Amino acid sequence: MNTPPLNEKPLFWVSAAIVSYFGFVYLNHYFFRLNVVLLDVFQEILLFPLMALQLVLLFFSLQHLIAAKFSFKSYSFPTFCMLLISSILTWGSFFAG
Repeated sequence: MNTPPLNEKPLFWVSAAIVSYFGFVYLNHYFFRLNVVLLDVFQEILLFPLMALQLVLLFFSLQHLIAAKFSFKSYSFPTFCMLLISSILTWGSFFAG
């Protein structure tokens, strides 16, 4: 089997950054309600590209998880779990309304 194109640690940290971004967007929308124009611009610019990247990273983390034979000790397991939950919440919010 071919080696997946991304290493586990960078994949984990990039995924954690994306999940943190979506967590901040959620908290800002419902709790903080910061009305900073520059912040709104960055949220609008980054939202759809990061949603697409989230799905790509979910695919890569699944490849790593399969290559590691579903080991809980590898970085691929928490990466996959983080991205799966975040993807369900992010994409589900568009379809749920």
